[in-house]
Amino acid sequence: MPAGVNQHAFAELGRWIHIHWRTRPYDPGEAASAEARGREEALAASREWTSHELEFVIGRLVRREFLGGVESICASTGARCEWEIRRSAIAQRIAVTISGPRDVVDPTTQQVRSWAAKFTAVSGG
Repeated sequence: MPAGVNQHAFAELGRWIHIHWRTRPYDPGEAASAEARGREEALAASREWTSHELEFVIGRLVRREFLGGVESICASTGARCEWEIRRSAIAQRIAVTISGPRDVVDPTTQQVRSWAAKFTAVSGG
C-alpha cells in the first residue's frame, strides 16, 4: 500500500479509538458522598467497643503506686479501667481490665504495659 493510504487509514481509525485510563470526569456529588462514606466508616470503627485484660504479678509494697499509675494512664486517655486482686498460694496477681473504644484501648494497653515494665515481681510480699 502506498504511504498516503496508511496515514489516511490511521487517521480514520484514530477517530474511532477511545483510550480508557481508568479515570472518570470529576463529579463533585460523587466525591462528597465518597468522603461522607469514609467519615461514617471511620466513625463506626472508632465506636467499636473492646476490652483487654492484662495480668501482672506485683508486690504488695508497690501495689498502690502501680494501680495509681494505671488509673492515671486510663484517665488521661479516656479508657475505662477496673482491677481485681487474685491471690494464689504462690503469688499475688493483679488483673487489670481496660475497656472502651478500640482506638483508645489499644494505645492505653501499650502505655500500661510499658508502665508495668518498670515494676518487678517481689517475692514473699
